[in-house]
Amino acid sequence: MKNNHIFILGGARSGKSKFAEDLALKKILKIKQKIAYIATAKNNKDKEMQSRIKQHVERRGANFITYEEDLTLDKAIINCAKNHDIILVDCLTIWLANIGYNQEIDEKQNIKNLLLALEKTSNKTIILVSNEVGLGIVPANKVARKFADRAGELNQKVAKICNQVYLVTAGIPLKIKG
Repeated sequence: MKNNHIFILGGARSGKSKFAEDLALKKILKIKQKIAYIATAKNNKDKEMQSRIKQHVERRGANFITYEEDLTLDKAIINCAKNHDIILVDCLTIWLANIGYNQEIDEKQNIKNLLLALEKTSNKTIILVSNEVGLGIVPANKVARKFADRAGELNQKVAKICNQVYLVTAGIPLKIKG
């Protein structure tokens, strides 16, 4: 499928979000439009997560309009595509954890819905950020292994759809597709 979608993978604190933001900013110079930033992390009572969110918000600046969506990412993408040509989603791994912990949500259907939303918005530039969790050791507990498996499967499906895929390590992007 021909689209402008870009998938960015990396480990924790690898520089993937900063790379995604810089890539989006380069693209808006041509169209003079603000970027839709879909944040999937919940701003809860976890002080460390609040600090991470604050850092991301401060770094992004005024060129981004933030939309928070922790569960129905497909709907957020479709809605943002109505008013934005560039959408940055950060991060699929957190979104996957959110839907995985919600017992009322069908995870497989939600993933299918996300993939369909990406197909429907092929005329837009969607930049998706996700953690690459499969490069380390096999997790010691069953829950962590299951999550790593699910994240790996999601990443493979998204990478297949996107025309460009980057792996970011130590702040250095390596284009692996496109």
